[in-house]
Amino acid sequence: MIFALLLACAHSVDITLTGARVAPEMASKTPWDGPEKLNPEAKGLLDSVLSSVDSTGKLAEMVGGVSSEIARPDVAATLEFRSDAEAAPSVVQLPEVANNLEPAWAPGALTIKNAPITWKSTLSIILVDKDLSSDDPIGKVVLTTKEICKAEQMDGAMTVNVADQTSGQIESVSVLVGRSAK
Repeated sequence: MIFALLLACAHSVDITLTGARVAPEMASKTPWDGPEKLNPEAKGLLDSVLSSVDSTGKLAEMVGGVSSEIARPDVAATLEFRSDAEAAPSVVQLPEVANNLEPAWAPGALTIKNAPITWKSTLSIILVDKDLSSDDPIGKVVLTTKEICKAEQMDGAMTVNVADQTSGQIESVSVLVGRSAK
């Protein structure tokens, strides 16, 4: 069965990451962004400033309500395709999707074109939470030849559950794979 699938897929394909599902918090149980991510000293300073400016507490309440929105990651993605372990990768970087647990990219917007499928092909999907000071790695997912070929057989994007590869920080990815137009 696997051999037949690989033979059917022994050609070049175009691969697009169309979406992902990111866990609502880091594996460490801390939020991706927002005031909760501040170290205790900085959080105390922020609380002090807010309370001195606004004795009613309404500003702090408003900032607290907004924090659930800003705590979502700003997801940027990189795709790396290798036809085999020794090959130099084809790399595509996808634009950042701000404040989103389910980032989506338009089909065909940024695609790895003419990826030659071999029995050792891999597609690595690397997601990062882009921050002002330092970026947080969300995770790296690796799809094998078998998964790439299976995605090509789908009518539309295929969603792959990958939480086991990323300590649960990436729950799933969706890829669209189609035969390359020569």
